[in-house]
Amino acid sequence: MSSKVALVFGGARGIGAAIAVRLARDGFDIALTYVSRPDSAAEIVAAIENDGRKAVAIKADSADPAAIRAAVAETVDRLGGSMPSSSTRVFSASVPSSSSASKTSTSFSM
Repeated sequence: MSSKVALVFGGARGIGAAIAVRLARDGFDIALTYVSRPDSAAEIVAAIENDGRKAVAIKADSADPAAIRAAVAETVDRLGGSMPSSSTRVFSASVPSSSSASKTSTSFSM
């Protein structure tokens, strides 16, 4: 049986961190992204791992479509699963600026 995997963009602090922790408690292994707070990301990863789930932090800017695709690929590589699948979820807790919003509406094709 494959485990459930969630990728949370902006998961190193605030609402994103809360989403990542909750999903881990609900049985998901977690990949979370951060831009400038590796210390916060490491704390969230440690908390999730202390609860018995797998977790990884990935440096990726949600306003950069290439970084988003790379984060998805790294999540699959490090935590397994496939994108898309019924056992994999992607959440975005980051809010892009209006100038970058059109850049983030890129579809995934892996």
